Amino acid sequence: MLKKLMLKYNVNITQLIVMFIVFGVTGSVSAKFSGPISNYFNLDELNVFFYWPLRILILFPIYQILLIWFGFIFNLITGVIDKNNNKVLVLYADVPLINTSTLSKLINLRFKNEVKILAFKKTEENNYGKLIIKNSLVEKVIEAKEFKTRNQPIDCNSGIFCASAEGLLRLIPKIKNNNTKKEYYLTDFFELAFNSKYHTKVIYGSEQEFMGINNKVELAQAEKIMQNKLREKFLKQGVTLIDPETVYFSKDTKIGKDVTIYPNVFIGPKVAIGNSSTIHPFTHLDDCKIGKNVNIGPNARIRPGSDIGDEARIGNFVEIKKSKIGKGSKVNHLAYVGDAILGKNVNVGAGTITCNYDGKNKYITKIGDNAFIGSNSSLVAPLKIEKDAYIGSGSVITKNVSKGALAVGRNQQTEIKNWSKRLKKK
Repeated sequence: MLKKLMLKYNVNITQLIVMFIVFGVTGSVSAKFSGPISNYFNLDELNVFFYWPLRILILFPIYQILLIWFGFIFNLITGVIDKNNNKVLVLYADVPLINTSTLSKLINLRFKNEVKILAFKKTEENNYGKLIIKNSLVEKVIEAKEFKTRNQPIDCNSGIFCASAEGLLRLIPKIKNNNTKKEYYLTDFFELAFNSKYHTKVIYGSEQEFMGINNKVELAQAEKIMQNKLREKFLKQGVTLIDPETVYFSKDTKIGKDVTIYPNVFIGPKVAIGNSSTIHPFTHLDDCKIGKNVNIGPNARIRPGSDIGDEARIGNFVEIKKSKIGKGSKVNHLAYVGDAILGKNVNVGAGTITCNYDGKNKYITKIGDNAFIGSNSSLVAPLKIEKDAYIGSGSVITKNVSKGALAVGRNQQTEIKNWSKRLKKK
């Protein structure tokens, strides 16, 4: 979607990547300096009276340099921006929840002297930079630490904006560090643009949409927001979620019609679920394809590279890895099927495993249509079991089995008479 928007509105990929690098790397570097430097100087082992003075003395110049050079770095990278390519999108690398529809509004500049910035309204006290609006235009953007009064505007700066390359190249060099911190603020571009008669327009969104990720707590919060959006999306599409809060999706999850998903299901990347299928509790799906009218679980794990055919049944405590399960086939209980190709209507008994790994290489097991694999069988790959074949329960099968044959690979049963009486006499 983002690629389509860039093509539609003529935003260069080089420009977008450069912005990501500058904003993402600068923020990450400054956040990560604290721990390693504290360890290097053994600050954590010092008395509390010396700890904070030394920490500030060592770390403050580093943070200050990063802040001062933030605007200057942006100034330097303007050398890679093509004046003829008329738009530049400034987008933070740690804002994952922004919608493409919002970006579409932002980058749709109607003329060269138009600038658009994303903002949101927040009445509660906060530390966001603020927009000063005059005659429906952005007169300036003021960083929170530069405010002198408590009565701050409610229009908060997201930091994301779009402008013409020509305007940026002309005005960015004019940014000064005439502020209390002696820093170069990229946001000072808007005051320069307003005074140069640019049309500085604001596009409003939600605070949630512009949420930045700076630590694991915020990452978890963003993940929760995204999961709720995905759950709402699938519920509106007609997917039945018995307990929505316990089902986890991926951004690229695809689900057909009339699908039912029970509680405590985790769906990883690259999963597609066909129409009328049911996913039972405590199932884990990852990089796999589930056909139509399939039953999975409970307590099943479908690993990457697996393709479960229509009307198949994967039961409780079953693990499928990089295998193709044919239409109508059943692997109902306590089984492992790895690197295997099963035909149609195959029955795999409880406790069956495909022995696909010899400690160095993986090997394939092929099982033909209508084959019956008895319980507690070990199928040692590479192996081919042809259609309509039967495998006796408890067998270890190491050789290919021909069409319609019965294969039994176990020791002959031995019976010792009166064993219990003899045992009790000891």
